[in-house]
Amino acid sequence: MACTFIEGRYTACRDGIPGIDKIYLTEFGNITQTSGYTITSGTITAMTQAASTKFWQFDMEQENAAYTETFTGSTDTWNGFYAQSLVWNQYSMSAKNRNLLATMVQARLMGIAKMVDGSFFVIGLTRSSMVSTIAAQTGKKLGEMNGYVITMTGNEPLGATPMSSACFATLSIGQ
Repeated sequence: MACTFIEGRYTACRDGIPGIDKIYLTEFGNITQTSGYTITSGTITAMTQAASTKFWQFDMEQENAAYTETFTGSTDTWNGFYAQSLVWNQYSMSAKNRNLLATMVQARLMGIAKMVDGSFFVIGLTRSSMVSTIAAQTGKKLGEMNGYVITMTGNEPLGATPMSSACFATLSIGQ
């Protein structure tokens, strides 16, 4: 579909589909920071994972997860950073989920978000991210949530980096 240019500014097509299909998490140290990935034209095209490690897969229900990144710049120091925030629900207040979350909050993490359009973005690529809040909740009525709202945050020098699907296919994924 062709997009229109107006006064030298790009008018975006209305073909963006919001939403996150899956989240993949691994410990930050499982990817070597000096040579563990290759970026070509702004996209991660290769990533080396430490032996016997995995990115753990979390399947998302529809309209369950959201990603936000906000650039904060300073005119005083002439630098800035991107604050990254990934929020999702983990349903069921169970012992299994509680134990998983208790371990997760102790780790520095790197995450990959698979969007509903099939694209991938890496969160916490150079400085890691961490679970900053977990809110356990159960409703009063039958249709209300029983589970956890998880927020993972990090600060990076650049926004979330796209990853090629070919690169993603080389990673070891666990469920």
